[in-house]
Amino acid sequence: MARRYFNTREAAERHLEVRRKAAYKRIEKKGWKILYDGSCIIKQPIWSKPAKLNNCDLYSRTQTNVSKWFVYLLMTTDEMVKDLKNFKSIDAQAELAELLKKMK
Repeated sequence: MARRYFNTREAAERHLEVRRKAAYKRIEKKGWKILYDGSCIIKQPIWSKPAKLNNCDLYSRTQTNVSKWFVYLLMTTDEMVKDLKNFKSIDAQAELAELLKKMK
């Protein structure tokens, strides 16, 4: 299981390279082209573990003063762009009306 965050920038950079190489292999194996690679590491504050609020079913998290390095893979392939170009929007109101008709 991959770690979610890292204590040092160097560890995050090493992990990013490992994940990037693996992603490139998987994408190229499918015959897709990578059009953009914006993968990066970012230092961000971490959040506390969820704590229950006043005997109810609500939970709260707070941002801590501790910062860690997070790894993000941000790649765009030609297949993603093709899917977006072929995307057909729906008429949400018509869909809702049809569902409501079926419920009656």
